[in-house]
Amino acid sequence: LLGILSLSPSPSLSLSIPFPLTCLPNQNQTRNCWQNFVDFHHCENTMVAKGGDVSMCEWYHHVCKSLCPIF
Repeated sequence: LLGILSLSPSPSLSLSIPFPLTCLPNQNQTRNCWQNFVDFHHCENTMVAKGGDVSMCEWYHHVCKSLCPIF
């Protein structure tokens, strides 16, 4: 599914680059940011209601802070 785009500016020089580069990390992360934010607060509220340890929700908090510039 990953095509190859060949550029040949001269017969002696051949350059091949993968096209399109869909594996790059600069995809839109808005949905992932929002979902981790919601999951963090859901986990936190559930743990408080059940009297559990809120530190189990730290993974969601870490991911939310790393993906979302606002939080």
